[in-house]
Amino acid sequence: MDITANNKHRFATKWMNTETVNYTAGYTLCLLVLFAVKQLCKVAFGLGAGAAVGIGAGAAALLSFVLEKKFVFPRGMATVPKQIGGFLFRCAVDFGFYKILYFLFATLLKREAPFVWLATVTVAYIFNYLFDRLLVFDCRDKAATKSGGRLYKLFFANRFLAVSAFVALLGILYFHCVQCVPVWRRHGHAYGPVSPVRSPVCRTV
Repeated sequence: MDITANNKHRFATKWMNTETVNYTAGYTLCLLVLFAVKQLCKVAFGLGAGAAVGIGAGAAALLSFVLEKKFVFPRGMATVPKQIGGFLFRCAVDFGFYKILYFLFATLLKREAPFVWLATVTVAYIFNYLFDRLLVFDCRDKAATKSGGRLYKLFFANRFLAVSAFVALLGILYFHCVQCVPVWRRHGHAYGPVSPVRSPVCRTV
């Protein structure tokens, strides 16, 4: 359905509704928590990259479960033990996705670590929503019927701006993670705005 079809009355579609907007907001917040905790563990406590990522992922997973249970799938039919067990299984699957994508892109195709992160985040975003909705929380109502909530009302009123910002973000991620353009780095100015020289950040995890 065209998001420009109706500008007077709030509506929802299969991909634009209260559930998906709340899920996207929660997923974004969890990513920020993951990277913030990871950097804190590395800088403040001197932990290695592997341990820091593990702690950050654990904190993000715990926050994700709380946000989904309270704001994304509050009417799920599954019992709490089933929700916890299914969520832990999903976290293990996410880790499997990361290992598979790392082997595929970093080991076989020799791509940099940011590309692996971008691929993992994208796959996990799609898989987690479907898996959590159907199996973890057993949410049986149709998402396309949900058009309430303060966050969705705010998003709907500014949906064109939100979509434009999302497209711009995808472009930034593409150039930073895929092309590894040294934007906002001092040494990048010596080669112009688009440099064939790979940035050091592209070679670290």
